[in-house]
Amino acid sequence: LARAVLVALFIAAVAASFATGAGFTALILADAVALVLYNLVGKRVVWLKAVLVPAIIVTIYPLAYLAAPWSAWTAPRRVLVVHAVWLLLMAAAYEVLHDVADLVGDRKRNVATIPSRWGVPRALRLAGVLIAVACVIAFVPVGAGWSGTATPWCRCYSRVESSATRAPP
Repeated sequence: LARAVLVALFIAAVAASFATGAGFTALILADAVALVLYNLVGKRVVWLKAVLVPAIIVTIYPLAYLAAPWSAWTAPRRVLVVHAVWLLLMAAAYEVLHDVADLVGDRKRNVATIPSRWGVPRALRLAGVLIAVACVIAFVPVGAGWSGTATPWCRCYSRVESSATRAPP
């Protein structure tokens, strides 16, 4: 019964996605294919698990992008893209760290993960790099002035510089 309900919900979601457009429907179907691939080979291909799971998580952003009524490359769309990249990097780092925690069980079951193939120190370095890059990317919308009321870095710097060069009253 549970499987029948899940299949019915999936069919309803695909049918409803047609109202949003072909791109939206294609992305939902691509997610379904990615989930099937993950189930079939995700535990045997080292990089697939660390990339596929975060990619599936991040597809919420292209779905929102395709469903949005905006017609131009506006600040909200740019922030949406930057946030998707940030989430992809953070989710990939999480997957690597999660695999480090599951290393003993993965080795017993012969599951191919980054820590089991490359070793824990290299996996931890990879996760650290992913997190560091994600942290830098998180500030791109603020620095570029895309975040609404926030002041872009370039304008903020020029204000500090101009106030320092003013004569005292």
